[in-house]
Amino acid sequence: MVIENASYIHYSDTEGLQIGARTPIRDIGSYPPVENGFPILVEAADSIGDDATLEERLLRPEASLDFYPSLIALGAEAAVEDPGRTSVTPIEHLDNGTKAAGRLIEVRIPAVPPHCGAAYKKLPASGETPPLGVAVMVTLDPKHVQVLEARIVLGGLGPRPVRAGRAEDIVRGQPIGEQVIRRVAQAVSEEAERIFPGLSPAGREGLRKLTDQAIGDAIYLTQPDFFSGG
Repeated sequence: MVIENASYIHYSDTEGLQIGARTPIRDIGSYPPVENGFPILVEAADSIGDDATLEERLLRPEASLDFYPSLIALGAEAAVEDPGRTSVTPIEHLDNGTKAAGRLIEVRIPAVPPHCGAAYKKLPASGETPPLGVAVMVTLDPKHVQVLEARIVLGGLGPRPVRAGRAEDIVRGQPIGEQVIRRVAQAVSEEAERIFPGLSPAGREGLRKLTDQAIGDAIYLTQPDFFSGG
């Protein structure tokens, strides 16, 4: 059910999260099902220091950081009110023109499936480097030895988050291991340079480190023994 002009959060194991567009970010991060099942959203909420609502965070010009990359990594969808109908679209297709073309009503996030882990990491602005963020979601095979699928989303490189498609291709189908993580992190750094040629060497190195940390944390949520040698 879509409730217009409302602040609300609902969760079920079958439908996942449904979040009203006017829900404050701080309420999302402190909602018990989010704390227990969506730590990536808690990380993203903790990195935001204002009282913005979900709608404000997604539709403002600097929306490419924090919640937006995390929602893309989780495969979220947006319910948008258009004249005479309500349409649902992948959140990554939402843009800053939505206020004019339609109105965001609700964000829907599927329940995290088994064998999946997701994490968000952010680098504050420093010198000539803008604030940067990386959101990652990985799906492992049932034995937790191979990456079946991955979403790697970069924030801060422009008005919209961007998927690191080449890096996703590198990790997909690979056995989990530190060497693969390093390769993927380096690929993200190189892909960021192609997407945003003005990014400083410090910015590229920052994205490399963020990606390394985010992938490691996402795998750890699914396979803690990987980092303990078990």
